Amino acid sequence: MSLSEIWAHKLALLINEYAQKDDEYVQTLEYGLAMTFISITKAIVLFILAYFLGLFKETILFLICFVFMRKSVGGIHAQKSNNCTIATSIIIVGGAYVSINIYLNKWIVGILFLISLILIYLYAPADTKKNPITDEKCRKLLKKRSIIKTLVLVCIVFFIKENTYVNIISLSTFVASVMITPYIYIKFGKEYGNYEKIRK
Repeated sequence: MSLSEIWAHKLALLINEYAQKDDEYVQTLEYGLAMTFISITKAIVLFILAYFLGLFKETILFLICFVFMRKSVGGIHAQKSNNCTIATSIIIVGGAYVSINIYLNKWIVGILFLISLILIYLYAPADTKKNPITDEKCRKLLKKRSIIKTLVLVCIVFFIKENTYVNIISLSTFVASVMITPYIYIKFGKEYGNYEKIRK
């Protein structure tokens, strides 16, 4: 059990002393608190690292674009909060660092978005074993949203002149789309297509 989970457990029990609810309520509250603590911890680590590397603004933008896509495309998640924090820091801060140190011409940007669209069309939304997306209507809606989001970002990118911002938007979208592929799930030992297994 991580430190965030320990804090969440203690706080949930403390709150329930006044709420006097059942065990299901405590478990739900505990899970919500744990996710909140983990998110805050990740954000603190991420922003401190970005600040000392002189990548604060670029990291914020990369994070916004990445989360914007992840909300609908889904993708692989680390089981342990520490691993998640490390992976998130590498992806977001690393992506910001790469974005300010390379030049992507319009052709390369177009290819990255084309690949992203193909991967999203084929694999979005990608769920997890813990949170499978079983509702077919919901899956179709998330796929549609993911495609629309990508097309919106394509339009934005081709009106931006600042190379760094173009790189950030293009790379964050590409990384988010790669993280929903079966190869990535298999590579990191995660189960893919969890909704299909539940249907069976």
